[in-house]
Amino acid sequence: MSSRVSPSFLVSTLALFVLAAPSAFSKKADNDPERLREAFSERSTEFRSRNGLTESCQLLPRFPFLPSDITVTEFGGSRERTFFRDEDFTDALNLCEIDFNAESGPNSYGVCPKLHNTQPALEIYDLDKGDTKTTWEAKWCDRSGSGGKRDGDKIAKFKQGVYGYQSQSILLFFHLSRLLGNVALAPVATYRTMAVSDMKSYITDGLADGVNKSIRAGWRILSQRLNMEGKKAATDAKAIVPGDSSMLYGALSDNPRGEDDCNFFRGSSMLGSSYSRLITNPNISASDFLANMPRGQALQLLLNASDVSAAVVLDNIMEQADRNGNTHMRAYFHYISQEDNRLHYKKMTKPEREALRKLRNRKTDLITARDIYAIAGPNKDHDAAPDSAVVLNRLMFKDNDDGLSGVKKFSTSVDAIRHFNPLVYARLQWLARLATNPETEPQVRIYFQSRLHVTKNVYEKVFKGVIASADKLKSQFEAGNLRLDLDLEDYLRRTK
Repeated sequence: MSSRVSPSFLVSTLALFVLAAPSAFSKKADNDPERLREAFSERSTEFRSRNGLTESCQLLPRFPFLPSDITVTEFGGSRERTFFRDEDFTDALNLCEIDFNAESGPNSYGVCPKLHNTQPALEIYDLDKGDTKTTWEAKWCDRSGSGGKRDGDKIAKFKQGVYGYQSQSILLFFHLSRLLGNVALAPVATYRTMAVSDMKSYITDGLADGVNKSIRAGWRILSQRLNMEGKKAATDAKAIVPGDSSMLYGALSDNPRGEDDCNFFRGSSMLGSSYSRLITNPNISASDFLANMPRGQALQLLLNASDVSAAVVLDNIMEQADRNGNTHMRAYFHYISQEDNRLHYKKMTKPEREALRKLRNRKTDLITARDIYAIAGPNKDHDAAPDSAVVLNRLMFKDNDDGLSGVKKFSTSVDAIRHFNPLVYARLQWLARLATNPETEPQVRIYFQSRLHVTKNVYEKVFKGVIASADKLKSQFEAGNLRLDLDLEDYLRRTK
């Protein structure tokens, strides 16, 4: 399946917003500015359930404030200011064009209940050529006898709150990721509703004989939640739309492909590797720590330290239960753009990723775009990475449904941080100020509770964490115990 093409009309304004995890969609990628501009609005797309109820999918709402580091960007023929990355708009539109019930046509997909691991979800797949929704699902949805795994291109996942606030966790990870500088490349997630009656048919399949015991238990809990009646059902904000027991809601999220597994965490701690030793070392600057390393090794270690330290803070804010097995890496081209003198990072095409695998078996240090193009052929896109761009891996949090656990498992790791990314630090302070200023806090609250449909108790819990994390890092910085020197952009400028 081909990866999506980023909208060429968007001019990147900051390195950390240029690009994150590439979309998994293939059907509707285009560069039409008017279509993409629709994604940046208060509106929702609407669909009909099997019995005629109206379902909806929320597009990307505007946050009411912007930090000073954001510059004006050309967007669809108008002037906009936004911290969303360019592919976010495409991904959100494509997510909100998925019709769970369309039998055929451009909005038709295979929809199957998840039958592996522990957390129930609907998995959305591209149809095979010549298939309708019905024929594809008949071939692939019943996979209980094969461990629940399916072939095909899984492009998205739809999750509800079953054991807790899983869907709100997914939505918050995405939006906080962007607000704080694209931390951990959280995939795009949108608020989506679905008729309870339609979900019950998928639950029946999830409870069938032969389905994995752990996932079947989750489907049973969701069934019980949806079968509640009256006032209790109408106020169950974990899965059911408040005030409407006929509709459930969840997070519909992009499913990136082509990433590599990695394990940056053991339990609730950063692993004791070289990047961790940099993050926690109070006695040396990042430049001195990296001084005697080969350039490729130094760049990757600096980026790992920057990504991991920021991700630990985000996980602590979100009360993430566990990161074991839920961290991934993806390779990108990194370079200082001649247009705006800022760091940009761009995704790699499939042939370029294949070339990278070959090169990693040959080269021990720095790989550049020139090396990749020599094998994969030149990239003829007008905004292709220059030959001098370096290839580095970035941290990705692909699965984000274990937040809001009620336990600050990563607080010890946050206490140990002695080096941090300057942009993420500034964004965190900015967001905390907005949340504590009586003139701005009401608008922040409206954005999260009304636009993103986050419940009052979850909003207050998360922003208590935002404020506490900002205060902790600020105190460390003002005491001289925190260096804001995990800055890949600055390091690339100073070293050749």
